[in-house]
Amino acid sequence: MLESISDGFFTLDGHGCFTFLNGQAEAYLDRSRKDLIGRNVWDAFPEARDKKFKVAVEAAVESGQSQHFTDYLDPPGRWFQSAVHPADNGGVTVYFRDVTSERAAETQLRLLEQAVSHLNDVVLITEAGPIEEKFAGPRVVYVNDAFVRMTGYEKADIIGRTPRILQGPDTSQAEVDRIRDALMRGESVRAELVNYTRLGDPFWVEMDIVPIGLDGDAHTHFVSVQRDITGRRAAQEAMRLGEERFQLMARATNDVVWDWDIERDALWWNSNLQALFGYAPELSQTPLSFWLHHLHPDDRERVHAGFFAALKGSDTIWRAEYRFQKADGRYAAVADRGFIIRDEAGRPTRAVGSMLDVTERRELEDNVRQSQKLEAVGQLTGGIAHDFNNLLTVILNNAEGLEEALSGEPALKDLASMTIQAAERGAELTSRCSRIWPPCPSW
Repeated sequence: MLESISDGFFTLDGHGCFTFLNGQAEAYLDRSRKDLIGRNVWDAFPEARDKKFKVAVEAAVESGQSQHFTDYLDPPGRWFQSAVHPADNGGVTVYFRDVTSERAAETQLRLLEQAVSHLNDVVLITEAGPIEEKFAGPRVVYVNDAFVRMTGYEKADIIGRTPRILQGPDTSQAEVDRIRDALMRGESVRAELVNYTRLGDPFWVEMDIVPIGLDGDAHTHFVSVQRDITGRRAAQEAMRLGEERFQLMARATNDVVWDWDIERDALWWNSNLQALFGYAPELSQTPLSFWLHHLHPDDRERVHAGFFAALKGSDTIWRAEYRFQKADGRYAAVADRGFIIRDEAGRPTRAVGSMLDVTERRELEDNVRQSQKLEAVGQLTGGIAHDFNNLLTVILNNAEGLEEALSGEPALKDLASMTIQAAERGAELTSRCSRIWPPCPSW
């Protein structure tokens, strides 16, 4: 009978010598009966003197009570669970079995429990069924400490109940239905839901639900790992609203709006790139080289140097005026203004700006300047003509007087008449100039 049991078994007499070992004991101790029977246990296993085994043997002999303990024995380098019973001859009988694998499993389980309990993510385990809503859903059998921190519920509040107690008015029923359908098919599923704390505060949770099976069954439980993504969802919503506002502003303006992602070298343009410069809609995103290539050759080096100097420095605003080539080959005068976005280290990450076509404005300014020049010349010419006309009046009056005084001298009178005619033609000429460019009031 002793040879057939799965436990190791041996007996010691009152002197601590082996009197019997079964086959399992030989296997556990890696020693034969021939080697051990009749030998003192402390001589055969001197390392056991400092173990719980010696304490248990002495306690059993002295108290007459059985002793139980688990200890590590090296050699053979294994954990044993032992029971030491006092015998009538002053010795003991010992049952022991190898629990090394069980011990390792228990240690691993304790480590796993400690790790799971310290996770920031919620670990929630439910039974696999019933899933149907009329049965209130599968029951929770385990939650870690993060569940308490996230929801405000105690573990006792949720164990044996359904996770649906966390749902509320803003929980998406369509998403709940999608989760249920996946679980009924025994499939893993990822979802994002609005849940509610014990105090009724909503929060967003991202969950991964995986079916698991015990004892070879297809699936007996569902394991859900959940993390609070309320902050992330708020950031995504803020980003979405910001992008939406940016798109609306980009469509509302008459400027060509651009946005350069420096890391990806992706230069985005709004639809005015086509409206103002004629480039096709598929060019809504280009590398920066597209912009540089279409700068006027005489402007390219200056604008390129100024733009990259602003990027390398600490500037947050960049401005430039240059000529930009349209799709038809003509050049438009452009006023460009950009804002440089930098990270915490001051490195540029994006640049956003707008290009304004100022060709008509520049042409108008040139025409105004030309008109102002002509007006100045005209005013100057008109003033000179007016002054010259005054001089001609004096000459004409004097010549007429000379003509009357020289009536007896025909040769001199003819010269005076010629002077009068020249003065009259000069007066006529200055009169025409005065009509075209009237003199300033000061004149």
